[in-house]
Amino acid sequence: GEVADAVDALLAKTQSLHSGLESSVGLVIDVMVSGEVTAHVLREFRRMFPTVALTLNIEGLGAVAQCLLDENADLAIGGPVIAQHPALERQALGEIDLIPVASPDHPLSLAVAQGNAAPGLSRQHLQLVLADRSDLTQGREFSVLSPLTWRLGDLGAKHSLLKEGLGWGNMPREMVADDLAQGRLFELDLPEKPGDRYTLSALWRRDTQLGPATNWLIDAFRDEFERS
Repeated sequence: GEVADAVDALLAKTQSLHSGLESSVGLVIDVMVSGEVTAHVLREFRRMFPTVALTLNIEGLGAVAQCLLDENADLAIGGPVIAQHPALERQALGEIDLIPVASPDHPLSLAVAQGNAAPGLSRQHLQLVLADRSDLTQGREFSVLSPLTWRLGDLGAKHSLLKEGLGWGNMPREMVADDLAQGRLFELDLPEKPGDRYTLSALWRRDTQLGPATNWLIDAFRDEFERS
């Protein structure tokens, strides 16, 4: 009867979803993506695809795409730094706010709080900059204002040094929301507006056919960014 047909249809749908299902997926995620977003997507992924093994790497800037090009990953969730690479396909997913911050007692924070942040003042202070661990963006700078820079290969280290008052720099708003609320960091409203809208895209190699689990990940990350 109808019930048997419905069950058959459901089974057929499940089988078609799992035909061609990857045994494993290599995923590389931009360090700017919040850990909560990633955890939320991957918890759901585990429920949907219990048999698929996952390899997860977190990288910054050009190193995200480098993982794909070196075939160490099948799918990347990455930023705008290598927008047009001939070997890669892309689909925009959403964007993240990057905002300039410093510790509340940093001279720049005090100047902004007192309304004395003259244009060019940020150039007189040490800026902490995320360094690209790949050669893909060699010679290119991203939101670098100050000639005094420290280059850090790790966003967590940058976050810690900012809180310790060792300089100023851009951070994803979501990642520093608690620090701003608790007064551990201060948002710098600078005349140069050094913040940024950081566009995130799904990236994959043009020569690969994406399987159902990989396609599901693209949709899941897009839904997360639309919600946040």
